[in-house]
Amino acid sequence: MRGRPAPGRRPPARLLPPAALGTVAALFVVIGANVLVGQAAVTRAALEVQVRGRRVEAERLEVTVARLRAPERIEKRALDLGLVPASEIISLVPPVAGPPMRGARD
Repeated sequence: MRGRPAPGRRPPARLLPPAALGTVAALFVVIGANVLVGQAAVTRAALEVQVRGRRVEAERLEVTVARLRAPERIEKRALDLGLVPASEIISLVPPVAGPPMRGARD
């Protein structure tokens, strides 16, 4: 009698190799996906640590810039270098634009 095997009988031997191959292939796909997800998680964690470090460095640099821009510090540094406050303030005003002068070069 052909068709369905009787209860308790093993399936035909010719189905075992394709079934085993399919099972092994599915196992490799699942393991490969798991490895890729794990690698992505490690890469992401490393990048997050790097970003955190860069943010801390940027904040430190912003504080340094603010400290260096302070007018009191600039004045003290100028005095340390021997500069003296101006006794007279002169403003320079650029000439009004008009027709080009003879002999002027561009």
